[in-house]
Amino acid sequence: MKLCSVEESFTRCRSHLLHSFPAKTKIGYHHLTIPALTLSIAFASLYGALYHLIRGGQGKRLLFYMLLSWLGFGLGHWIGVSRGWIFMELGVINLGAATIGSYLVLAIGDWLSRREVPPVPS
Repeated sequence: MKLCSVEESFTRCRSHLLHSFPAKTKIGYHHLTIPALTLSIAFASLYGALYHLIRGGQGKRLLFYMLLSWLGFGLGHWIGVSRGWIFMELGVINLGAATIGSYLVLAIGDWLSRREVPPVPS
């Protein structure tokens, strides 16, 4: 990614940065709209809440699962779009890859958070 120099105007630098973040697909750049982002957050929140319902825990666990689900949903969508793995598409949301990403990050994060560290012998 080319860094903007001091001589470049703010609008040119901002334009360059905005065009470098969306995922590049076979048909061009893939942009999420505000309604699609809102729907993505709703789906990811639902996945986190369902995972909490299955696994149990207190309020802190629910917040933890929601954050993991949002992260996994976003990563799954981004990887799916950038690699061209598009299935179960809902508008501009790659729901299939995003769902898989959400559940993978939820499972790995839950497993890592429940591991117990053995005490250090003194």
